[in-house]
Amino acid sequence: MADVEIVSRQALEQLRTVVGGYRSEGLQGELNRARIALRAAGIEMDAYPIPGGISPILDGVLGLVLREAVTNVIRHASAGLCTITIEICAGTAVLTVADDGRGLSGLHEGTGLPGMRERLAALGGSLQITSDSPGAKLVAWIPLGTGLPSSGGLALAEGG
Repeated sequence: MADVEIVSRQALEQLRTVVGGYRSEGLQGELNRARIALRAAGIEMDAYPIPGGISPILDGVLGLVLREAVTNVIRHASAGLCTITIEICAGTAVLTVADDGRGLSGLHEGTGLPGMRERLAALGGSLQITSDSPGAKLVAWIPLGTGLPSSGGLALAEGG
């Protein structure tokens, strides 16, 4: 048990380093924020209910990924529709943000996408971005088993 506690504390400290000052309102809060921001930008949003079973830490990290993805849709996509899904598939939380905009042609990565990759990788997750015709799709995966206890003052919101 002592070894498990040590490993958990080390993993939590690594997560704190990666998240480093970012705060999320969790998936539900970020979904609400996305709805308002997309509407203000003239982009329609389709979103599906958030499933249960996502730990507070994963919920917070996925919330930050959702925030950045929606910001990118608003800034770069020239989209009319943004579709957001969060699913649990084979022990993995999967967040998908797709738009019907101009796709990825000619765009380069700024600091947002590498930051998303780092936060996801810290929890054993990954990020894939593809360009569809029309539009782009971002898919983030995090294994559910990597949810760390939310003790020690890490302020990530619990989703619902």
